[in-house]
Amino acid sequence: MKANLKSISCLLCLSASALILSACGSSSDPEPKPEPKTASINSANYSDVLGIAAGSTDQSEGLIRAGLAPIAVGFTQTQPGSLACVDGGSLDLSIADKLRTYTAVNCKTGPVFIASGTLTESVDSPDGLSRSVKIKDLNLRTGDTDLTMQKVNGDLKVSVKADGTPVSAIIDLSVLRNARTDTFALTLDASGNLMVVIDTSRFPQKLVITGDAKTNSVKISSRGDGSSLTAIESADGKTYILELREPGNATPVLTKTITAAELEAWVKKAL
Repeated sequence: MKANLKSISCLLCLSASALILSACGSSSDPEPKPEPKTASINSANYSDVLGIAAGSTDQSEGLIRAGLAPIAVGFTQTQPGSLACVDGGSLDLSIADKLRTYTAVNCKTGPVFIASGTLTESVDSPDGLSRSVKIKDLNLRTGDTDLTMQKVNGDLKVSVKADGTPVSAIIDLSVLRNARTDTFALTLDASGNLMVVIDTSRFPQKLVITGDAKTNSVKISSRGDGSSLTAIESADGKTYILELREPGNATPVLTKTITAAELEAWVKKAL
């Protein structure tokens, strides 16, 4: 295993009305504040939520690989020039003091294909093992998205080993795909645990996705009310046990086993 124009127009109308009333010396009760949007993960939507979470987690891993591309490809490079990507294309490197800018030219490395865009890397520590990357208009696709291109913008902070292998990372990304923009906040810790917070129009509240490598499980929680869904993968990867929990309740209100094929179908539906 990430306000529409009508609502903005309404807010403008309310603001204009308040100004007119104030100018005329009239008074009225203030408009009540809207209730904060809440959303529960429940028996009616858990399959959609799992599809969003599983797809977003896979997508996030691909985006991490894309964001780390300059570190992986050009970590030891000291001169500007064109750097060959593993499976074709290149990253053109320019160096100005501590800033290193990579421009992708159809760069293909494993499951990540970056058609265009730039990554600007800066060194944040004297030993060079702490670095930041600014991601600008990367047009890319990853293995989980087939031929669908995405436009990615954001920031990445990473700590690496002497050979450039990442130890930990904090990433904030905005991803435009199929006319929909999702935002991802990702944290990869030194133990390899990944946490993803996704804000998407596909669910009314932010979803928090955490993985536990020891139990081969992923937990998805709603920021709306704390309801959650846990998916536990079997040792052979062919089935998943799902556990649905209400806010503050440790005992599952629903337990279900699904196949890997069912999960794949849910992910495709969510994308």
